[in-house]
Amino acid sequence: MLAEIPTRLPAGNYIAKYKIYNDEEVKQEGEVSLSILPYGTLQEAGFGFNGLSVAHKISVLLPIFVVIISIIYIIHNRRRNRKQIN
Repeated sequence: MLAEIPTRLPAGNYIAKYKIYNDEEVKQEGEVSLSILPYGTLQEAGFGFNGLSVAHKISVLLPIFVVIISIIYIIHNRRRNRKQIN
């Protein structure tokens, strides 16, 4: 479900009337309190990596870096051991 309300109303509290339709039939209607905040009041939060907090970004990236570093270390040791055998 998606509800977008493009508006140029000034910041403040408003009463919004709504109707939810299924084809032509009204399934639900009512009023809801709508608060419009000044631009930039809310923090950026959303989907994707940029929406994560710093702590969550670290918890995602750290295991990835550990795996990459481990793979590089294993490859390096195998090459070094092969050179010593020859």
